[in-house]
Amino acid sequence: MEKIKNKNKISVVILAYKPSDKLAKNILMCQKQNIHIEEIIIMCTDFFCFYDNMSEEYAEVIKKNIEEKKVIVYKIDKKDFDHGRTRNIAVKNTKGDFILFMTDDAVMSGEKVVSELFDSFNEDNVAVSYARQIANTESKFTEKLVREFNYPKYDIIKSKKTEKELGIKNYFVSNVCAMYDKEIFLKHNGFRENILLNEDMIYSYKVINNGYSVYYKSTAIVYHSHDFSYIEQFKRNYLIGHSQKDETRIFKNIKSEKEGFKLVKFVSLECIKKFKIISLIDFYFNCIFRYMGYLFGKFF
Repeated sequence: MEKIKNKNKISVVILAYKPSDKLAKNILMCQKQNIHIEEIIIMCTDFFCFYDNMSEEYAEVIKKNIEEKKVIVYKIDKKDFDHGRTRNIAVKNTKGDFILFMTDDAVMSGEKVVSELFDSFNEDNVAVSYARQIANTESKFTEKLVREFNYPKYDIIKSKKTEKELGIKNYFVSNVCAMYDKEIFLKHNGFRENILLNEDMIYSYKVINNGYSVYYKSTAIVYHSHDFSYIEQFKRNYLIGHSQKDETRIFKNIKSEKEGFKLVKFVSLECIKKFKIISLIDFYFNCIFRYMGYLFGKFF
């Protein structure tokens, strides 16, 4: 408990590129949290198109917050964006002892999300705590199942001891909504830069192998999901495969394929139970593009 007493400032950092109304909704949720947030920072790629995908109502919410300095915006050119470097720059400009990273398409589910993540650090040696993701109500049935598979309803504390049991999932973290101990983050030089994706997972591997743990907090819930087209899914998994190729020291002995087969089995059984055969066929095609993208990224 001493750790929390001595370090209690929280900064929220949200990466944004052509955000929708969800960004404004999430900022409003940040301001309703039952724990004080020191600051909200938006790392904005190409500010000239920042409001393009927002309704007038929610654009005004953002503008008002910026004008009143309740939200701070740092502008980044698209050519200078990097998943790791952009977040590292943000951390250097924060006042918080803990940094909550989010993406612009995630929305907190209630007023206790930040405090639930913050409480995780009462456990010994926790370097990162990340939230449970539930699919948006309008998402496809299979996308809801994918979120359910990847984000179960129970907490998990991951460490070097749990690698054999969890496999590649032992190092899984999502910066869609994840809180970092800033002191530990800076001590270990933050995220790897010049990488297309997986900066969160690579950091998780680094700190776990330095004696820390990662806390999956199932009671901290955000709404977030994607209904990717087949081509979009191919591109996404290409980036995953490519990032794994760049980090062979991590992924050469811990394979993603095993977890992928578990996902296919889980979704298949649930679809059959619910007689969602058309959804299942669509999911199988989606998986083909997932795997093709992954292989192309990893080997080409």
